Amino acid sequence: MVERPSLKFLEDVSRCDGKELTPLRDIKSGTPASPALMGLLVDTLVDDDMNAQIGGSWLLAAYLKDGVQLAQAQIAQLSAALANMRDGFGRLHICQAAEHLTVPGEKASAFAAFYRASAESDNTFLRAWAPSGLFHLASHHPVYMNAARDLVEKALSDPAPSVRARARKTLAGE
Repeated sequence: MVERPSLKFLEDVSRCDGKELTPLRDIKSGTPASPALMGLLVDTLVDDDMNAQIGGSWLLAAYLKDGVQLAQAQIAQLSAALANMRDGFGRLHICQAAEHLTVPGEKASAFAAFYRASAESDNTFLRAWAPSGLFHLASHHPVYMNAARDLVEKALSDPAPSVRARARKTLAGE
């Protein structure tokens, strides 16, 4: 039987605002990855509660960075959720986790649209990481490489130094 995360887990995730990461780190250290947990975290991405979206996306990205893989059904669920994500922090976490996602060809267009839209954000960090996400996607789906290069080139002339720096790192393969 697959153990489902508790209601308390969801309440704890919803209390996080994305600014103070200690509670999220504590949740992660006390909650081992499981298919049910990963599905639940993907579910939080469309939650009406922005804090749930922020906390869930941060945790999802953290587990992905640790090498946890999403099942194909969860990638499909994530690709459907992308268009409905409204919070900049939540979108940022997904962009930062791009290199840890294996996106099948039939879902790549949703991710490409997400990265393109995120690159137009007023949020400097989101503008910095979105081109990197598209560039990573294009490394697996070359049909997006011209768009990725265009986005990175645009980022190289962004007024924000952090956006330009991330674009240079993207081009350098970091």
